[in-house]
Amino acid sequence: MITLVPDADCRINQWTPASNYGTGSLSIDVLYLGGAKDQNMRALMRWLIPPEINSNEFDLALLCLYGRSPVNPGVAAHVYRIDSGGSATYWIEDEATWNNRKAATAWTTAGGDYTNPNVAFNTLAAIGWLTLDITALVKDAIDNRNRVLDLLLRLDDEAPGVDTQMIWGSRDNSALGQFPYVLLVRPPFGLPMGV
Repeated sequence: MITLVPDADCRINQWTPASNYGTGSLSIDVLYLGGAKDQNMRALMRWLIPPEINSNEFDLALLCLYGRSPVNPGVAAHVYRIDSGGSATYWIEDEATWNNRKAATAWTTAGGDYTNPNVAFNTLAAIGWLTLDITALVKDAIDNRNRVLDLLLRLDDEAPGVDTQMIWGSRDNSALGQFPYVLLVRPPFGLPMGV
């Protein structure tokens, strides 16, 4: 079975809009998704899909996230495609903030440039794995975006009036096996795809 581990991930935080929470911070092992009144947190993730994988070779692509420490969980959230145009350097893990996608280059809209298509989900009510069908996003990344799968996670209501958050394991959680990954499943028998 093959797992595609992110090439980059980080969180961006409206509380500290000029601070980076990538591999160089104290928060390298977590991706926050949440809000406290009007102070929001979002997660960014990127996969560079290997050239050996073609979009017609799989029927299903699953995004797997490990969640822990929910606060007022069970609220609606979405995974969105980041509008990177297929650039693997549109945002930089060790530079991205709420204001900027990389050093001295602002997002078009603070908090990240994202659009449909998207995938809806609810934040977890307990510690464990969340699995989301992102087949359309992965196929689109392979066929139309230079094999760059750029995703942003956010709550639907980022001003809930109460603290609402979910903590996800990041790629820096590899020692614990709690990192995000994408699993590709091929026809005809639902076997894991290998390369």
